[in-house]
Amino acid sequence: GILTPLYEWAMTKHDRDKEKLVGEYVPLNSETEVLDVGCAVGTFLLHLKEKHACKISGVDFKENLEYPGFDQIEFYLGLFYDQNIKENRFDLITMWHFLEHDYDPNKSLQMAGKILKKEGKLIIEVPRFDSFTYKLFGRKWPGVQAPQHTALYSNKTFNQMHEKNGFNVVKY
Repeated sequence: GILTPLYEWAMTKHDRDKEKLVGEYVPLNSETEVLDVGCAVGTFLLHLKEKHACKISGVDFKENLEYPGFDQIEFYLGLFYDQNIKENRFDLITMWHFLEHDYDPNKSLQMAGKILKKEGKLIIEVPRFDSFTYKLFGRKWPGVQAPQHTALYSNKTFNQMHEKNGFNVVKY
C-alpha cells in the first residue's frame, strides 16, 4: 500500500547504519569478502551485495532459514568455530549481537583470527554491562536476557578478551 516505502525504509535502517560503520574501516566493493557470524536471514549481507557487490557469507546455527535472496549467501550451518573455512580469506567479519550468545567466545575469536586476512577487520556489537542503560535499569536491564545471553561484557573485559586472542582494539 501507500506506506510500503516508509515501511521498507524503516526495516532497512539497521543495515544502512551497519554499512556506514563498516565502510569506515573496510573498502566495500566487488572484491570485498564479508562474513557475518550470527547472520540470521542475512539482510545485512544482502544489503552489502546489492549496494557494493561484495562477496557474502554467513554463519548461523538455525536450520531452514528462509528469506528472499538467502540463496545468494554462502551459508555455514552450526557453531562458528566448528566450520571448515579457508584461512586468511575474509576482509571483514561482523558479529552483530552474536558474541553474548556464544558458548565459547575465545574459541570464536581465535577462529575469526584464522580466517581474517592480515589487514582484515573484525567488527563486533554486544550489550555492555557497564553501559548507561545498565546503570539506569539495574537488575531489569534488557541486556541480561538469561539464559539466551551466555556472556556479558564491560569495556575492560571486552578489550582484555580481544587482546588475549591477538586482536588490537582500534575503537570501542
